[in-house]
Amino acid sequence: MHQKFTSISLICLAALACNKDIEKILDFEYEERNIYIAPVFFYSGAVARADTLFATSYNTYLQIESANLIFSNFFVSTDIDTFYTDSLLRKQSIFSLTFQGKVPAGYVRSGTFRGGGYGCQFGLDSAVNFGTRPADYPPSHPLANTAIWEKDAGYDILQIKGVVIDSAAADSTQIVKPFLIRVRNLLNFEPIPQFQLKNFNIDNQRSATFECYIGLEAVLNLYNLHQTPIIGGNPFTLGSQDSMKTILENILIDFQ
Repeated sequence: MHQKFTSISLICLAALACNKDIEKILDFEYEERNIYIAPVFFYSGAVARADTLFATSYNTYLQIESANLIFSNFFVSTDIDTFYTDSLLRKQSIFSLTFQGKVPAGYVRSGTFRGGGYGCQFGLDSAVNFGTRPADYPPSHPLANTAIWEKDAGYDILQIKGVVIDSAAADSTQIVKPFLIRVRNLLNFEPIPQFQLKNFNIDNQRSATFECYIGLEAVLNLYNLHQTPIIGGNPFTLGSQDSMKTILENILIDFQ
């Protein structure tokens, strides 16, 4: 299954790279519409409840049907111990997380997958390792755990499927647009520790505009949101458009 999925993904990515229409996707049109998605992180701690979702002043919702991840390096937490592995679950490396109902645009705060004694969290509190960490995380915040910054928590493929629901007017005028996002780590299979999707928008012509972060900036921005959850309250520091293009070459958007 892993090999088949990888082959399909690589074929799709190759086709995408050859598609001149990619320029349309890479044409950034910044809009005040935000959806942030972060990958899975394993840690010992309470899973955030759905009712802790941050509020947003925008009338756009994200409904995720599933998120599939194929991991490379990651933490595993059990009732007995927390340890780091590179190969333990490779034969069972596809984790599926299912979300029900709508959540405010901007945040998929929590969702859990449990199987074989292993648990994970998907959402805003996903964290990464860069060897060091900011010293000002609140003690209760998952990023305050020093063990987080000692290991890489990465993935080879991140796939998210769902719909964007635009309810800017009444419910009767909702516009529902399905989407599938795939992110493939092509950098020598080194972990991509953090992925953040920003300003995701699908217009009536079924084209997409968005920004994204990978790396430390994403973590810091997610932390800023944790401290100041109102969207639009603080500006975000974006990388150059060239670096954005490099990232987006590894992203496939497939409208269903």
